This record gives sequence, C-alpha cells and structure tokens, in this order.
Amino acid sequence: MVNYAFVLIPLYIYPESPTTWQPLYNAAQNHPNVTFQVIVNPNSGPGAGACPNGNDTNYINAIATLNSISNIKTLGYIHTAASSTCGSNGQAICVCTQPQSALQANISTYQNWPTAGCSNNNNKDIHIDGIFYDESPSNSTCLDYMRQITSYAKQTLTRGSTALFNTGVAIQETGYWDIADYINVFENNEAALRTVNVTQLTGEGNFASQSTLIVYGYSSGTERLAEDVQDLLSVEDGEGVAGLYVNDLSTFAAFPTVLEQFVADVDVVGQGNQ
Repeated sequence: MVNYAFVLIPLYIYPESPTTWQPLYNAAQNHPNVTFQVIVNPNSGPGAGACPNGNDTNYINAIATLNSISNIKTLGYIHTAASSTCGSNGQAICVCTQPQSALQANISTYQNWPTAGCSNNNNKDIHIDGIFYDESPSNSTCLDYMRQITSYAKQTLTRGSTALFNTGVAIQETGYWDIADYINVFENNEAALRTVNVTQLTGEGNFASQSTLIVYGYSSGTERLAEDVQDLLSVEDGEGVAGLYVNDLSTFAAFPTVLEQFVADVDVVGQGNQ
C-alpha cells in the first residue's frame, strides 16, 4: 500500500442510511493503493455517552464499514477551543482553552468504543486509528499543552496513534513537528491556494512529508485538478506534501462531485512516488 500521497477526508456527513458514505467506500475500494485518513466526527467529538453519538446505530454501522476497508484509517475528531472562553474575549477561535481533562475523556471514549457494548456482543469493529486535533495552535504558547495531550493519546490508543494537528495555517513554532505525525497547514478555498507559497507553509519544504492541505470551493475543472494534485503531492515534480483533500463544493457536509477523479489523480501520483 502506498502511504505517501494519502487522501485526507473530513467526514462531517451524517450517515443517514447505509449508502450515505458509499462514495467514500467506492473510492477506497476502487483505489486500494491509496491510503485514506478519514476524520470521524459524530458530534464535535465522539458524542455523549460511551458509544458513537450516544449509541447511534447509523454511526456504529458506518464506522464498522470504514474499518472493513483495509486502506481506510480512521481519526477521531477533537478540538482544543472551549467556546465559552472564546465568547468572553471576543475571539473567533481560542486555541488550547479546552481543559485537557475534557480532551482526555474524548480520547478515552474513542479508545473504548470497541468494548463499550455499542453493538450485540461488540461484533462491530468501530476502532479508531488516531486523533485529529482541530483548532490546533501554530505559535509557541501551547507547545506544552499539545505535547501533553498528544502523549496521552499515544499512550491510550491501542489500535493506532496517528496524531494530525489542524492549524489551517503555517506553523510558527517548529516544535510542533516533533509532536505531531502530520500537520494540516492550509484549510481554505481554491482562490486562497493560488496566492500562497506552499513551500513556505511546509517550512521551506523541510516538513513537506508531514504536511497536509485541505482545499474547498475548487472550480478549475478536472484537467487543472490533475495538474494541481501532481504539483502538490509529487515528490519529484512538486511540493511533495503527504496528504491532500480537494472539494469542489464549499461545504464539508457533502462529498465532492469530483471525488472519484480526485482520488484517481492521487493514485497516479502515489504510484509515481514509490
């Protein structure tokens, strides 16, 4: 399996039926050489209770299907910002204000899903393979905070311990690269992508192999998409970042209409990166 040039999927789509996530299942099964890092987010985290979204059968069945596909890895969503704190000081996002105890509780809940009695005789494989840390910091003020919570996750998770930080912007404090396995250094629309120097986002390329990008509102068509995927993911010809998500919509609540084409493009580049 090709692990370099993976597809990152923010799966913020409620699985209303067994076929809601079918486009993702199909794309992964059609391209077994592509690794998918899929962010599972029942309710801004694992949701209330010991089971996904309060023992939500739709989520349990859908996550089990994800785990039945060998090239899909699941990342449990958590976020570092406490909304009540942010509201009091007027900032939109206040990173690292969530008590570490709350983050640890969410991580432990993800870890315990498979044995929490969420299905008959725990016969559904609903494990996760790591944690996606949304609203992650980029400056040095939260270095110890992120080190401690990531260490907790890596010690707690038994089926996988991938740590993917989402700053959405360039990292100012390089120490985070020593803590995270990957950092998402861009989360913005295609217009913004055209104005940035991706090499600068990845520390002049020094951390490209740990970097990911999330692009939404992509409207340049499939031919340009193939060129962009090549430029961003190719070790030889382009930026060589580790993972990428491109959505031609402006929402994460639906799959891209170009999902299959995008994954096929990643597959081509991934094979070339071997």
